[in-house]
Amino acid sequence: LLSIVAILTVPAADVSAQAKARSALDRDLDGYAISTCLMEADNTALKEQGARWAGAIVQRSHGPIKAFSPIADAVRAEIKEKGFAQGHDEGPVASGAIAMPMLTCGEMTDQPKVVYAMSKAKAALRRHYRVSK
Repeated sequence: LLSIVAILTVPAADVSAQAKARSALDRDLDGYAISTCLMEADNTALKEQGARWAGAIVQRSHGPIKAFSPIADAVRAEIKEKGFAQGHDEGPVASGAIAMPMLTCGEMTDQPKVVYAMSKAKAALRRHYRVSK
């Protein structure tokens, strides 16, 4: 309860500053990694949403589109190596493992190969997005 009160009492200016902390480039790099991951899921709706999200990023992006390709390659390599996280139902009638692509994709930007690919893309795109170091 205390944490909820703390959140509700944060001045609007502080929240606004935090919301602006990520640059458009960082948002696009993160989004591209996550959307690419969703396209690898064994779920038609997630694949379509991932493709649409990646397409939107490509349309609004600045600089060479090819700079994003290593991110997609790193995401696919990560999924090929580790697969999607698996969940299990709890209770008296437990089901088998169920793929959890939302969990895997939501955490994809923390995977070392993906972080490295994103850092290379950021270096290549920084001047196009007018982002300082």
